Amino acid sequence: MLQTARAREWNQSELAEAVGLDKTTMVSTMDELEQLGLAERRPAAHDRRARVIAVTAEGARTADRARRVVEETQAAVLAELDESQRRAFLDGLSQLVRTTLAEPAGCTPLRRRQPRA
Repeated sequence: MLQTARAREWNQSELAEAVGLDKTTMVSTMDELEQLGLAERRPAAHDRRARVIAVTAEGARTADRARRVVEETQAAVLAELDESQRRAFLDGLSQLVRTTLAEPAGCTPLRRRQPRA
């Protein structure tokens, strides 16, 4: 989320939608990020009544470290594949993310049995 928040000025609802969080989860996530000093809510430049998410310097360093960990992990996992296999795998995965996996899976709420008397 920190990496996405760095891309542009987002309000909390926009950022929640961009990273796939519901509004309630976003509020608690932002509260925690603020407590950790990684992000803060600031007045928007275009409308001081509106609040936007700003990544702090420490948040930017944390996002950079996380990006490096992801890149290193991906490189280690994909090292088992030769270049053409790696490209085919990543292309296929990208296609799935854009299509089949783009929408949350629908599910029926779990129905629990009533306890026996």
